[in-house]
Amino acid sequence: MDKAFITGGSRGIGSEIAKQLVYKGIKNLILGYNNSYTEAKKVADYCMEHGATVNLCQINLANIEDAQLKLKEAITQMGGIDILVNNAGITQDSLALRMNHDRWDSVLDINLKAAFFLSKTALKPMIKQRNGRIINISSIIAQKSRGGQVNYAASKGGLEAMTRALAVEVASRGITVNAIAPGWIDTEMTQDQDNQKQGQGGLESTIPVGRIGQVSDVAHLAAFLSSAEASYITGQIIAVDGGLSVRI
Repeated sequence: MDKAFITGGSRGIGSEIAKQLVYKGIKNLILGYNNSYTEAKKVADYCMEHGATVNLCQINLANIEDAQLKLKEAITQMGGIDILVNNAGITQDSLALRMNHDRWDSVLDINLKAAFFLSKTALKPMIKQRNGRIINISSIIAQKSRGGQVNYAASKGGLEAMTRALAVEVASRGITVNAIAPGWIDTEMTQDQDNQKQGQGGLESTIPVGRIGQVSDVAHLAAFLSSAEASYITGQIIAVDGGLSVRI
């Protein structure tokens, strides 16, 4: 397991997953990013300082045919692929009665459609080598809905269902497919939501362990699921949420 491709690798959870994979011995890494070249370059430089060969790939997940082509080129460049992390995602929040086609389609296209078709592209070499790891980054919103995020909830719920179905299809080929469902993690998106809840004690007041999660909490799990030690774990949706999803 030494060749990995990560979408949304320029910041937040994606950048920390890249670092954790390198800490665990990944030697060949390609970071997918959309517009954040400067941030992606910083992540790449950090990973290279820690012994990995890292390349950047500007990839527009809204254009799925081009995105698949970019991934194919990356696989050729690395000489194969062992790990695909479908991390990139967007929100386009709106109350259901105000939800338009563009907001619905853009979120479903990037969060769900792109994850499937990139997985399909990665599966061909993985099946040939009879080994591989696909990790999808979902969200607690797939199970714990909030107003104004019907499109996002649908995309992440679909991603989790896809994870289970795909895992069954490819398990006999030595490939595992799992999803991580983060709760409140300290990212730019969560900081905005935390500010909205400050009058109610903030997001921390809703979390049983009493703190907002760090990107490293998610990344450590992603690194484990990418390893040989996780070869008997597949089709699982694992929450990293401080107990939020099981709170009554």
